[in-house]
Amino acid sequence: MTFTAEAAGGKEGYTYKFIVYNKTTGTWGLVQNYSSKNICTWTKGSAGDRYFYVDVKDAAGNVVRSEALNVKIEATAPKVTLTGSSETVNAGAKLTLTAQTTLGSGCTYKFIIFNPATNQWFKLQDFSSSNTFTWTAGSDGTRLFYVDVKDADGNVTRSKALNVTIGNGSANWLSVKATVSSNTSKTGDKITFTAEGVGGKAGYTYKMVVYNKTTKIWGLVQNFSSNNTITWIAGTTGDREFYIDVKDADGNVARSAVMNVTTTK
Repeated sequence: MTFTAEAAGGKEGYTYKFIVYNKTTGTWGLVQNYSSKNICTWTKGSAGDRYFYVDVKDAAGNVVRSEALNVKIEATAPKVTLTGSSETVNAGAKLTLTAQTTLGSGCTYKFIIFNPATNQWFKLQDFSSSNTFTWTAGSDGTRLFYVDVKDADGNVTRSKALNVTIGNGSANWLSVKATVSSNTSKTGDKITFTAEGVGGKAGYTYKMVVYNKTTKIWGLVQNFSSNNTITWIAGTTGDREFYIDVKDADGNVARSAVMNVTTTK
């Protein structure tokens, strides 16, 4: 989109500044700072209502502002959509996922799933020419499905989440209460984590994992075990995130909230 300004009066030797106000977000933006260029090109961004202005400064330093130019950008249809054969299915039932795209020919499709109860991601189908995938529902709960579409140039676009409920969602009733003895430590200190399974079917086992934000590496502290009190000895300095997974007697898994620990020398 091109804007053209023409100054009149004052002392010749004009410079022009183009600015925009996004009425939707309530923010101002600079499109082009003062320069001798009286033509400015702007590339449309997100949908919304915008007002454009140009400030003109003459050779004597006097400044005047133009009237507003209103530009409305309509929301475009998503380039990738994912639909399911049903919004609710029973455990063991089939769910068919179908992807549609306007990205042209030669696209490939990757289907992925996120389980909020366990905070885990899984790949259902790697990039393939097939735009459908049939999934067999597992334990009760909620799942979020996505499809990544790769176009002929290798660009990848992800769909919005498709939310599907399995059974009555009883897996969501399983939860874990987890506490940590301290959120700060020094190298060599012992930190104690305690977990308690809630809901689901009694007969809990516990697994603890750690994510080192400094090295961006995951580690296993304890695999599934009946032990619900876990001691960790602080290693190198850095920030870490700890999680405890609880598994009930039916095999349902839930993950705790994050527990942050910072280790210093």
